[in-house]
Amino acid sequence: EYNKYFEFLIACVAVGVAAANSDGNISKEEIDCIDLFISSVAQFPNDIAEKIQSIKNHPVNIREAFEYAVNSGVDIDLFDQVISIVVNSDGYLHEDEHTFINTWMELKGGVCEHI
Repeated sequence: EYNKYFEFLIACVAVGVAAANSDGNISKEEIDCIDLFISSVAQFPNDIAEKIQSIKNHPVNIREAFEYAVNSGVDIDLFDQVISIVVNSDGYLHEDEHTFINTWMELKGGVCEHI
């Protein structure tokens, strides 16, 4: 349970950062949104904090973010909300963010086909 929760948290960060970075620029509002989610966890182990910081410093691509999401074991549809909140946090949906959303939906379709 404990490890699954942190896997979910890391997956949310990976998906959020990948979505925020999809237009080539992570805005202050987008990173603040991700940080707000992270701050809801009172405290987590150093290795988890280091992994989160690494992802924030070196954003993963959409396929890597999707892999984090799938490996978290959480319903993949939950990450749609993470993406929506992050990409809309700066008040502007960039064309590349729209492309990210469409690609995410295509990736999810591939997962559903294998179930």
